[in-house]
This record gives sequence, structure tokens and C-alpha cells, in this order.
Amino acid sequence: MREKKAARPETFPIPRLISNSAFDEICESFKISPKRNRDLLRAVVDGTTAGLAEFMSEQRTQPPRRYDRTIVTGAISALNKAQQLLDRLGPDGKIALSFECEHILSPLVSTRWLHQRFPADSFAPKIAGLVADFDDRSLDQRRLFIGQRPLLVVNAILAELDRALNGSRLSLRAKGGKKRALARHFMIRSLADAWIRMGRKLSTGHSPTSLCS
Repeated sequence: MREKKAARPETFPIPRLISNSAFDEICESFKISPKRNRDLLRAVVDGTTAGLAEFMSEQRTQPPRRYDRTIVTGAISALNKAQQLLDRLGPDGKIALSFECEHILSPLVSTRWLHQRFPADSFAPKIAGLVADFDDRSLDQRRLFIGQRPLLVVNAILAELDRALNGSRLSLRAKGGKKRALARHFMIRSLADAWIRMGRKLSTGHSPTSLCS
């Protein structure tokens, strides 16, 4: 009968500083001397352990991945709702939107973006034959277009945000492969660097980075 492998814990314990006796045993086993090398190694081990303990403690207070997916999904729904509400604006609302958007959005959006989004619109800024810094010189064109087409521009911006959020949601939904053991990676990398600083050599074919993979 084959022995079952022990299940790996979902969360690892927060690392603690090693005792003096355990550290002395490590130094004896790996023949680490003189005292300056032991002091160097002790500083590296204690510093890395303390940093990892702080990092892992902070990570455990963060919301889980499924919570982030829910938040992003809610943001996408809110954007869609905003678009639907803006489409119902009356004449006075459109005038107010035009005035505010003309002054607030014109410095934010680029001439190239407006031209690419609305290539057939007669009010859209033209970019053909303009100098390299045409965005700095086209503020009046952008104000004119946004003042004439405030809903078009706002909806286009919301659509770009929707595209970005949907991409984020897909990324959060993807399971991916095995998660990288970051704590292990940083500890091994720190020990490997300390090993080299003590004048010791890594095994043939290895580097501090390759040992962590």
C-alpha cells in the first residue's frame, strides 16, 4: 500500500528568529568561521527572518483573491450603470456636462486618442502634419471637441475603463500554476548572497538566482 503524501498547509507559520544554540550548530555543521563571518551570517538570517515575518503578517491581513474579483465586478457594473444614467440626461444636464468636461477633461485626454476614437468626426482634432509636441499645442482643439461632444467623450473614457477592469477581472479569475514560495525564495537568496560574501563558492552551475527557482 502506497503511503499518502502529507498535505501541505495552506498557510505557513510566521518565521521566528532562531536560537543561539541552533545558530551555533549551523555554523559548526558548515564550518563557518571566523567570528566576522558568523556575525555576518547572523545579521543576514535575523534581518531576513524579521523582514519575512513582517511581510507574511501583512499579507494575511489582505483580502483574498475572490474578494478582489467581487470588488472589480462591482466596479464594472457601476461603470455600466453610469453610462446608462448619462444617456438619459436632458438638455440642461447636457449643457452642464459640456461646460465641466470641456475644462476638466481636455487636459487629460490626448489629441491622438481623440483622433483615433473619433476619426470621422469633423470636430475631432487632426494630427496629420503636426509637430512632435502637438499635444501641448492642441488644447484649444480638444476643448472645442469635448465641449461639442461631451457624452461621446465621457462614454469613450468609461469604455476604456471598462476594458481595463474586465482585463483585471480575467487576470483575477485565472488560476495559473503553482504559486511561488516567496518566503523561501528570499531566504535562500539572502543566504546565497551571504555565502558568497564570506568567500565561499556555490555549487557548480548555480547562482543565487538559480537556487531560488
